[in-house]
Amino acid sequence: MFRYYRNHKDERAFYVHGGYKYFCENSLYIFDNHSQLRFNVVWIVTSKWFDRFIIFLIMCYSVLLGMKDYTDYENTTPVNALIHNIDPYFNVIIYAEFILKVIAMGFVNGEGTYLGDGWNWIDFVVVSSSFDSNW
Repeated sequence: MFRYYRNHKDERAFYVHGGYKYFCENSLYIFDNHSQLRFNVVWIVTSKWFDRFIIFLIMCYSVLLGMKDYTDYENTTPVNALIHNIDPYFNVIIYAEFILKVIAMGFVNGEGTYLGDGWNWIDFVVVSSSFDSNW
């Protein structure tokens, strides 16, 4: 899919988007740095369009949550009905973002992992708290 180029001087380096990105050597003990799948996921996750898309969705969803009528328990208002209908899709997108980032970066073991970044701690709390046991 994407051109795979490794920096043989540093095994943690991925050359993507004109620069080097450093993540752990082995993601989830399954995907090493020579995996074409992991390289493709790193390419996607480090793309500025990926970040822009996720931030755009978060901003739109935040605006909708700000407009929500919390006294309407039956979701009869148009905004509440819209939020009720798109909530599962939004959750799938944030779960997919989490999974892609964990595959690309690794979860917790090593340098450059998902939980090694403070912003991803916030993301992890949001993903964990959005998990609905009714799925």
